[in-house]
Amino acid sequence: LNSPFSMTFDKNEDLIVADTFNDRIRRVFFQNQTLSTIIGNGIKNSSLDETFGLNASIEFPVGTHFENKTNLLFFIESFYIRYY
Repeated sequence: LNSPFSMTFDKNEDLIVADTFNDRIRRVFFQNQTLSTIIGNGIKNSSLDETFGLNASIEFPVGTHFENKTNLLFFIESFYIRYY
């Protein structure tokens, strides 16, 4: 992780982290102590072309929020708000 700016928990109580300077959103699985990338390919670019997951280019994610009722993850980039 490189300067994580925001964290939230998902419905399984795993940690979702805005890995800000790596331009990725990560999940920390506490049960097996692993870290995985769930959004972002590491290329600094706010592509709004409806590319999701590991293929998405995001830029400087600074906020995260997981909505348990809808099972949606919202995140804030330097200039945009998106959901996954």
